[in-house]
Amino acid sequence: MKLFLFSCVICAIVAGFLYWNPNEAPDGSLNDKDYRALHRMLDPDFPGHGKVDYGDHREEHIAKGYAMVLKGELNRKRVGAMPDLPYLIEPSGRWLIENSDQDGDSVIGWGVPLSWDAFGDGSENPANAEYTISTAIVIDALLDWRGLDLAAPTDKIDEVVLASLMPYLDDKVLSPSGMFPYSLEEADRFYDVFNPAAYLAGQMQRFSNYVESEKIVKRLQNEADKTILALIEHRKSDTDGGWYWGYSLQEDHIPNDVAHAVYIMSGLKVYVENDGKYSSQIDLERVISHLGQFRSRETNYLLGWPRFREDIKLPARSYGLGMALSFASQLDAPPPALLDLVRFASLYKTKEGGYTKYPNQSVRGMPKTNSSGRMIIGEYENYMLSGLSYYLFK
Repeated sequence: MKLFLFSCVICAIVAGFLYWNPNEAPDGSLNDKDYRALHRMLDPDFPGHGKVDYGDHREEHIAKGYAMVLKGELNRKRVGAMPDLPYLIEPSGRWLIENSDQDGDSVIGWGVPLSWDAFGDGSENPANAEYTISTAIVIDALLDWRGLDLAAPTDKIDEVVLASLMPYLDDKVLSPSGMFPYSLEEADRFYDVFNPAAYLAGQMQRFSNYVESEKIVKRLQNEADKTILALIEHRKSDTDGGWYWGYSLQEDHIPNDVAHAVYIMSGLKVYVENDGKYSSQIDLERVISHLGQFRSRETNYLLGWPRFREDIKLPARSYGLGMALSFASQLDAPPPALLDLVRFASLYKTKEGGYTKYPNQSVRGMPKTNSSGRMIIGEYENYMLSGLSYYLFK
């Protein structure tokens, strides 16, 4: 009964905050044909390979992209949807396991295939450095594989996941506030970044259920708890009472965009669902209600940034839309406003079945983006595939 009441409250909150007038929503719906069309555009052997939204936009393998395809395809297989369509589970999972140490430093983890100065402080991380958010998302996908597919290489998954978590059990890598770091690069440990830390904390708590050694279980859970305590301490309240976090303590005035906000929501939700020690101090209703800040009140589109950020009014990028669609679709009681997210997704669709970075169709009052906004970004389409899967296949 308690779980049922919680689901109803979540439904009411998200519906109330996210809802916009369906009569003003763009026409369009999502169905099996959309999934099939997007699936067809992926390389069946390397579905996470595509144009990147970094640097010169060359084509690369992106670990988060493979993880999202793995999650989406596992969900489709779970319900037996479209069995004639080849599953991309094995090539996605295999790539993630075989490429768990792409920089060859003997540290297991995942990142991006390009050098990057994430904070603009002159400390450029090398290509394939281990990033916490990439590692957390990959762990999420691998644990889904472990739990949903009898053919999954369970022992290998456990080995790789545990190895990827071990560096985070060393307090020397933690940020000043005690959270998991933005990356395992020493220069990035100065920054207290909430979204990757939250996502990893949830997955670390989740994985502790699969570990036999009580000593390792305690270490995993204790480290996850440290990050959760820091999140609880530094939470903010938006204008509607929802809980949210700045991007980092060093950039506390900058809120997360929709994708990164959902990373935090997902991490906290998974932590609570797996009986984390401080679950009672997390108000998931208020955490999830922050989604409402990404609905434009004046116009009909999903905002990339919460509406209280007055300096940016751009629509969400397609990977933010895909992440929001995945998350909302997995709530115990998906909100009626989910239908509006679906209608909005039609603005990104191309005639070929792909999805552009930003909407390629206009909506009243929606700012126009430049030509790069109509690019097809492989990783972003992978997020959309995951979102479509969770929406379509229950």
